[in-house]
Amino acid sequence: MSKLILTNNSDSFNTSIYRYEQAELKLSKLQNDSSALLAVFNKRIKQQENFYSNDSNDYVVVVGTIIYKRKSGVNALKLLLDDFDGNVIDIKKKCLGIYTICIKKNNEIFLFNDYYAVYDVYYNIDSKDYFFTNDLSNVAISRSITKHCQFEVYRECFDLFSFYKNTPYHSIYKLEGNEYFKITQTDCKKYTINRDSYLIRNEFISEEHSLNFLKKELLDISKIISANFKSIDLNCTGGLDSRLVLTVLNEHNNVRLLYGKGDSVLAPTCLEDYKVVQHLSEKFNMPLYEMDWTDPEINEGVDYKHQYKIFKKYGFQNLLYTANRNIFTEYEGKIPNYPDFIEYGYFLESLRLREWAENLGRDFFTLNEFVDNYYLKPRAKNEYLKNYDDYRKYVIKEFIEIVE
Repeated sequence: MSKLILTNNSDSFNTSIYRYEQAELKLSKLQNDSSALLAVFNKRIKQQENFYSNDSNDYVVVVGTIIYKRKSGVNALKLLLDDFDGNVIDIKKKCLGIYTICIKKNNEIFLFNDYYAVYDVYYNIDSKDYFFTNDLSNVAISRSITKHCQFEVYRECFDLFSFYKNTPYHSIYKLEGNEYFKITQTDCKKYTINRDSYLIRNEFISEEHSLNFLKKELLDISKIISANFKSIDLNCTGGLDSRLVLTVLNEHNNVRLLYGKGDSVLAPTCLEDYKVVQHLSEKFNMPLYEMDWTDPEINEGVDYKHQYKIFKKYGFQNLLYTANRNIFTEYEGKIPNYPDFIEYGYFLESLRLREWAENLGRDFFTLNEFVDNYYLKPRAKNEYLKNYDDYRKYVIKEFIEIVE
């Protein structure tokens, strides 16, 4: 994953650059002007132009992956810079991908991420001293922040992510999808996009109409992706999510299937899933690459040097599969003929209701029911948290703030 740093503090800037270089990321652009210090880093494997500047010294930076007006790379950057007029939500709705965008135009800098805020942006602001980057550990180290929030640490342990702006560190926050920052020579201010502007609304006419609309959208997006990337790999589990993505990508001849064969609780191999993926590969005449997801630490014990190495490179993303050596090695370049685009197949999770809610047998549930019986789950009260009641109040308070 590519990264950016945006700050007006030179000490934090230099420390952050050093940390990313220690993480083996390659610096692609340094920009120093009266408004801010900017550093941009390339992706680890497949590098793509991620900075563009025009004759007026305006610029646009994209870290992550973006398609704008059916274009990617520098062609998309040029269009973005030309079109941008300060209307952030208009750009968000027109972009495909997972990304962070930084645009300087008319002496104003705008910073925002993708519509759903999947590509993390963390920030710390102390008076008029600001710092932004894409890695939580980098912010904490670059800004010398150690004070933590107990309940957010709980959340990292139980959920492995935060659904809200708060992080395990006091005074470090995560940018949300309906937020953006505007920076001038004298000010750094966060703006919230109002709900009516932010939401994408589609009128429900019938189930058939909705399905046809979804099908048309998916097929169009698959054509755009296929036109912009020469090779596409799809992580396929054999489940409904990845099968649907496979269906819409099937008409393109530049798709390969990936399947990870593991031996741990976090990365198991389900024989039934494996057979489904093999069958799909044969039926649709798609090549299949079987990745090694076995975990040496299961038998050899925890390798603390390896764990620290992964933390230095990926920060708290080392939590993924408990930093399984073989999984990281595959995605760091072991996959042969490394693809231009990797699709992870997660899709229907956001469209289907949880079994817990379906089993209620009614069309509503209360916030207390959701928190107690699903989100926190009853076992947390008895087994893990001595101050469960206080944590529960904290979680409910955050949900209420989100709804409001």
